Amino acid sequence: MEYRRMDSSELKAGEPGVNTRRLIRNTVLFFVGIMLIYFLLFLFFREELSIAGTWAVENIGMPGVFIFVFLVDCFIVPATADLVFPLSMEWNPIALLMVMSAASILGGAGGFFIGGRLSHLKFVRKSVAYYRSKGENLIRRYGVWAIVIAGLTPVPYSTVSWIAGMVKMHPGLYLLASLSRIPRFFLYYAAIRAGLILLSPGA
Repeated sequence: MEYRRMDSSELKAGEPGVNTRRLIRNTVLFFVGIMLIYFLLFLFFREELSIAGTWAVENIGMPGVFIFVFLVDCFIVPATADLVFPLSMEWNPIALLMVMSAASILGGAGGFFIGGRLSHLKFVRKSVAYYRSKGENLIRRYGVWAIVIAGLTPVPYSTVSWIAGMVKMHPGLYLLASLSRIPRFFLYYAAIRAGLILLSPGA
């Protein structure tokens, strides 16, 4: 199937468009939920997380973070790159966030390649089967902005990247839109850091 943007008449005749209000609501709920989980972890398990973070620095470090984020955003797996944050809040933030951003963008590009070149394989079609109709509808309606939406919201970034490859989105536009992962990681980190400052005894 060739990539093209559907016009309004096609949207009305075909599948319903993406519910923008619901997407915004789900994004806010996801963000609040993630923040709440992190704050509870830091509130009740601060010492354990400090020990785990020290272990991560000594045994995994930035290469481990890069590999983890790359794999999570390249393949469709039940995990999120945000799992890195609880163990890395004491790391150099700029280095951490740039490594995470680069790994995520490259991982998404890997998924884009898989979708574009290997979509004839059964396991590829099966991997995106659950979300494919919604993902294609998102891309048809918003074009390259669908990647930005997936990069910033709970919409599964790796899955949409696979589908973007399957529908032959222009690679250059895809990579440009994938830069949305950078502000996403910086925003989440800043929110978590701000929350930790508020929770600190001297705040």
